[in-house]
Amino acid sequence: KTIQKVYRSDPYGPNSISATDPPPVKRVHAIYGTNVPTDIGSFLCRVDECVSKRRQMPIFHLDKSGITLKKPQAQESSPDNVKETYHDYFEVKGPILTDVHTPTHPSGDGTVPYWSLNWVEKWKEPSPNNRVENVTIKELPGAPHREILSDKRFFAEILRYCTKKKEETA
Repeated sequence: KTIQKVYRSDPYGPNSISATDPPPVKRVHAIYGTNVPTDIGSFLCRVDECVSKRRQMPIFHLDKSGITLKKPQAQESSPDNVKETYHDYFEVKGPILTDVHTPTHPSGDGTVPYWSLNWVEKWKEPSPNNRVENVTIKELPGAPHREILSDKRFFAEILRYCTKKKEETA
């Protein structure tokens, strides 16, 4: 009953909207760090381990066998095709895939990948469920995820935004 009452009947709860949907507010001001190498994936291998005398269980471990990724021979012309720019944007160090900053490709904040940080950009697009009228974004190059809270630029941006005149924020 508690789950039904608290979660499922909540109009803004986990079963009624997606985490990618715009929030039910009129203005969003996003501030986040960028261009810090950010782990975005890992290579795993399956190992069947004994959990009892009669049962094995698949367990996944980081695959440290030395992953080698080859640059594709044929490249597509689409700018969204990951294969085209694979080695320019990503590094593979052992079993870890890391998104790295280049002059034409921003990376995340060391914890959250850029494409997730920048999702707020999609809330600028009109849609039936979108009540957001104004989206502003401030990216702070080199500001790591947690350390952004001790970054002077972060507080300067909050102060600048909060002291704007009403017509500037509309």
